[in-house]
Amino acid sequence: MTVVGSVETIFVSQEVIISESDISSAEIVGTSDRPLIEIFLTEDGVRKLSRATEANIGTPLGIIIDDKLFGAPIIRQAITSPSMIISGQFTQKEVSDVVDRINAQ
Repeated sequence: MTVVGSVETIFVSQEVIISESDISSAEIVGTSDRPLIEIFLTEDGVRKLSRATEANIGTPLGIIIDDKLFGAPIIRQAITSPSMIISGQFTQKEVSDVVDRINAQ
């Protein structure tokens, strides 16, 4: 898959760690010239992501939303927070579309 806003291609596993049912909401944060996406997880989503990231420290984690790869950051530590921020070279429209899609579920 090609990373949104980039020409970089990354090969990703088909394994799903968290899905739509594990996300409670999302919002736009950051600035208009560098919009970011903040995602809020359910308790079950936090458990799943924490377990998966703890077991995979040092490996990339693909962030795929609506069949688009938004990045694959290297896991440095277990993610145990109920929220996370996705950053990248996104347009305001891309961020808005993703947030609207997540919140429409």
